[in-house]
Amino acid sequence: MRTPRNIDEPRLTRLLVERGMFRRDPVHIVDVGASGGIDSYWHEFGDQLRAVGFDPLVVEVERLNNEAARGVNYIAAWVTCASPLPDDSRLSTDFFQRTSAVRAAELARLDYTREHFNAGAELRLSDERIVLDDYFSDADASSIDFIKVDTDGQDYEVLVGTRSILHAGRVLGLAVEVQFQGHVSDSANVFGNIDRLLRGEGFSLFDVEAYRYSRAALPAEFVYEIPAQTTSGQVSWGDALYFRDLGDPDYEQRWGFVPTSEDVLKLACFYELFGLLDCAAELILKYPALLRGELDCEELLDILATEQAGRKVSHAALMREFELDVRERFVPSRSASR
Repeated sequence: MRTPRNIDEPRLTRLLVERGMFRRDPVHIVDVGASGGIDSYWHEFGDQLRAVGFDPLVVEVERLNNEAARGVNYIAAWVTCASPLPDDSRLSTDFFQRTSAVRAAELARLDYTREHFNAGAELRLSDERIVLDDYFSDADASSIDFIKVDTDGQDYEVLVGTRSILHAGRVLGLAVEVQFQGHVSDSANVFGNIDRLLRGEGFSLFDVEAYRYSRAALPAEFVYEIPAQTTSGQVSWGDALYFRDLGDPDYEQRWGFVPTSEDVLKLACFYELFGLLDCAAELILKYPALLRGELDCEELLDILATEQAGRKVSHAALMREFELDVRERFVPSRSASR
């Protein structure tokens, strides 16, 4: 799963980790569909990270546990919901079986899951099925900060089985693989249903990266070295990024979520990791009283301003530039000439 717009040098996150801001309350990640391991940017939190990944590929999970960093663990299991979702519609907008990706895999006799994630070994799939709401105790559920879901087709089921965690827990964000095409049903694994569920729990869509798949009738070039998404074609899948919009002045009252200083700092780091520097700055500006005594908010804002501008500049100076002459500094023709 490719999460949109990660940045290479998250200076704010590194500063907070260096100062041990998450030692008392580590960053907790849950990864559903963890083949290949948790995404590399989570390791920015070092020994202040706790992560658990779930995947049904037994051999892959064994490999990952052999190589896992301290505080990271993988479980061989399918993740689902408590009761099967109804299949109540025959109508569908899905075109995937007619794509060049499917045809290329047939021509190459390619089993991508076996060759890429299972090291060429025979597939051994776990018999265990779990529901996240049941798997985590109340105490563990209340510590989860971020959930990633990438199951190639059962993402909505996973989220239905996570509703108690989302509703009563402290989850700050999610990255979910979504389908833009599929069955016309309230229980189908499609973006519309996923978006409605997450918005209903107080999360907002912050970013989405859509993937195109050309028809087999006229193949386009593949984006990667595998037969998957193409450089042109109809949108089919995507990666969607959701967060609690704590920068909203009315968020606490509207959703009954009162953040701690750790929540604010974690969410600021998450925003930075995913390239949402403006959202991180808005968050810090909203909660100076919550952070005062632990950190210099001006220092944090200056880091974000420098990352945003691509040059050494304070937050105050960047804001003056914007307010005094937005056309001089913030339009493409002018900014490119600097």
